[in-house]
Amino acid sequence: MTSTCVNDSTLLTYVWTIENSSALRCSPPVRSPDFIFKSLENTKWSLRIVANKEDICFFLKREKGDNGLDEIDISFEIDLLTSDGSPTIEKRGKMPFKRRDYFKFDGFAKISEVFMDRREAFLPKDTLTVQCRMWKTDTKISAHDVCFAKTRLEADRQSFVWTVRQFSKLQLKEKMSYYLKPATKGAPELYLTLSLNEKDGEECIHIKVDRGVVTRNFFIAGEISLLNIEGKTVHSQEIQAWLSVPKKSFYELENFFTKSKLMEDKASLLPNDVLCLRCLFEIGIGVNSSLIEYISSEKSSPVVSYTNTNLFSCCPLQEDLKYLYEDGYLSDISLQAGFNCFVVHKNILAARSPVFKALFEKESKEMASGCINITKLDPDILRRILLYIYTDSVEYLQWETAFNLFKGADMYGLQDLKEHCSSFLKANLTSTTACDALVLAEMHHDVKLKETVRGFILKHDEEIFNSDAWSSLKSKNLKLAMEVMEYVYLKKLNK
Repeated sequence: MTSTCVNDSTLLTYVWTIENSSALRCSPPVRSPDFIFKSLENTKWSLRIVANKEDICFFLKREKGDNGLDEIDISFEIDLLTSDGSPTIEKRGKMPFKRRDYFKFDGFAKISEVFMDRREAFLPKDTLTVQCRMWKTDTKISAHDVCFAKTRLEADRQSFVWTVRQFSKLQLKEKMSYYLKPATKGAPELYLTLSLNEKDGEECIHIKVDRGVVTRNFFIAGEISLLNIEGKTVHSQEIQAWLSVPKKSFYELENFFTKSKLMEDKASLLPNDVLCLRCLFEIGIGVNSSLIEYISSEKSSPVVSYTNTNLFSCCPLQEDLKYLYEDGYLSDISLQAGFNCFVVHKNILAARSPVFKALFEKESKEMASGCINITKLDPDILRRILLYIYTDSVEYLQWETAFNLFKGADMYGLQDLKEHCSSFLKANLTSTTACDALVLAEMHHDVKLKETVRGFILKHDEEIFNSDAWSSLKSKNLKLAMEVMEYVYLKKLNK
């Protein structure tokens, strides 16, 4: 699709890509890098984008501090480009701009269209591409200036199920709490509190979301949903609020649901007297980086093409599956680990893990209830395993996490994940961790890991053999310790 209004009059084409653009929905107005061009009489400009609850709005602003004319008449066109470079949504305008003047496009595009209905077209790899074309009104210009800019947003996205046990015993004003650790650097901690308050003679659920102690403002968007025994949403309320310093540090969902309605349908809404709330939170952290990437000026006024498939690619399957996992859409089973409940899809887990496949094929009370209790895994390790199953990716690892994730991967027959953790452990061996790695390799029959650990002990034998960790190993597994000592002795003897 080609604009017909530009022709030879086009003076400036400004292409602005916004990475991690899903974070727009939980961010304050995002400003593009400023741009100044001689072709616009050295005036200084910027774009701003705002994602409201229903619409996307754009601002074109002339900034202060330029050396240009006091007033300049500008015609302009703002487009949203799809993955093939086509300007599908276009809005035009013109006005005289003085410094600090701006033009606002209210209701430029629907949130539902860009972020949901046509997400693959508008957000390849979660990147929104905006094109702004500007030219001096009633002036025919032969030159064509092009500028590419990029902004990367950061947001903390969390999805989990909060299970409140023995709900029917909860008394008025009694509080149940949930601590949510941030998953992204720079995000605040969240403290969720559930209590029963009285409203018009009826007991109602009251939920408070507190962002704890921070020194800056955050915008939080999300949703809390009541789930039935099948994992389907019965009732939900959205959250969109500024948690500011020092005025307001919390957001409240008053009268979320009445206790009487829960008790009326207890079999479905309170299975085993457990209340299940699915919580989705997005907290805007802000702009991670913003820069001008490329500028060119050409006298021949060529038409700029954005059809290069290397620049735009379709949304990958990995991103779609991650979204499916985080959203829980059409989930058909729940996994309970400690106080955390994960809603998942049996077909996906069964396709990736032979252990889950066998588990789902068995007839049991747990399968009939729709909730399986995972007793041998820490909730964070189960979360990481599920993320790997859905996306084939592994989050940032530290030694203890990799150690426990290795065991979980072996437990559920995830060989590639096990090998990934094994490689991490081998690359990060120390004198204090070698004994634990040796026992792990022996217990899980990882021959390559065991060989690497034995080689490491050979190089650091004196330090390790005199350590408390080695003394502990000898007391717990003397056979393994003697095997390694014999290996070290023979290797040194044959040098």
